[in-house]
Amino acid sequence: MAGPVVMSLGFFQFTARGFSFDGRCRDQDTSWVSTPVAGGFDRLQWTGGRGRTETISGALFDEFGGDWSLEGIKLAAKQGQPLTLVSLGGAPFNAFGIFVVERISEDHGFIDQNGRPMKNAYTIDLRGYEGEMNLMSAAVGTVLQLL
Repeated sequence: MAGPVVMSLGFFQFTARGFSFDGRCRDQDTSWVSTPVAGGFDRLQWTGGRGRTETISGALFDEFGGDWSLEGIKLAAKQGQPLTLVSLGGAPFNAFGIFVVERISEDHGFIDQNGRPMKNAYTIDLRGYEGEMNLMSAAVGTVLQLL
């Protein structure tokens, strides 16, 4: 049994056991340009920034499964599909936004006698998607899919 769903990225559900995660990191990058001014302090001008990023990290263990979900996220990344990041820890839920997968890193370890990894530590790097997609409808669709 996978356990309760604690977060989802699109239709891919992170559970307490199986396709789980052990960390999530958020970053927002806003850019300012410094312009020299004669006889005074430099002036700052906001140029918009590079956006927001999320990093999800965890480890999959062969005995608990979860590999197919990671493969599904890789496929969504190859197809350029934006995904909604939702946590079920809030009331009724926390919709963090719509993201695209920029990178997936894997570190296979504990190789068995058949050459298969028993542990797959992974990191998924996401960047906020500012294209045309309604966050609320995407989030509600994801939550409905989870129920």
